[in-house]
Amino acid sequence: MREKKVWRIWIFCAAAFLTGNAVAKAEENSVEEGVAYIESLEAKSTTEIEEKIREIKKKERQTAMENGELSVWDQFYDSVIMGDSRTVGLTEYELMDSERVLANPGDRIDTILEYLDTIAIINPENLFLCYGLNDLMGYYADPSEFIDKYRTILTQVKDRLPNVQIYINSILPVQDFALYENSSYSQIGEYNEALQTFCEEDGYGFIDNTQIAAEHADLYEDDGIHLKKDFYEYWLMNMINGVEVE
Repeated sequence: MREKKVWRIWIFCAAAFLTGNAVAKAEENSVEEGVAYIESLEAKSTTEIEEKIREIKKKERQTAMENGELSVWDQFYDSVIMGDSRTVGLTEYELMDSERVLANPGDRIDTILEYLDTIAIINPENLFLCYGLNDLMGYYADPSEFIDKYRTILTQVKDRLPNVQIYINSILPVQDFALYENSSYSQIGEYNEALQTFCEEDGYGFIDNTQIAAEHADLYEDDGIHLKKDFYEYWLMNMINGVEVE
């Protein structure tokens, strides 16, 4: 009988010990979770504040450029813009130094590597890419194949210039009547969706030109594809607004 009593006392003590440890552990976990939660709120708050500050600075820069207080073209002093015939307009209209614009009519993304040595010599801080219109003319089976090729090319660019910030422009749409000239242009929206996803996944900046193209449709040439001189200022404003303000 005495042995049973001793055994019961031992079980009671063990249970009390385990319960005490469990409570202490729970309290410890609770404190740790509370601290982590507070820190997450602080981090989130700081991030939100910094994002708001960047947005304010962007708006200030945009307003200054629109008012002529800040030159749009001067914002690209440490950048290179590459692309096809629509990008060529930057030098044809003498808006930018040809040293900062690497473009030719008919160029596609696979021509980027042909300029790699030149880009390396210039060593820009930012690289803006304006390709795609010629690429969707039957060179790829679908947007995913186009993106696979783009990814391979840009990996080589980053290997050569690891510090360059790359920004990919959405393909500027064409006017509706130009679609009758070439049905391939109807894929622009699909290719742009693939480009945006690609940029988000691989960490490249994406410049969405859809809105400015719609707002300034009157600044297209008669072919509904190429651009008049005045369009370029709006386009470059949109590009520079894709760059984060420090």
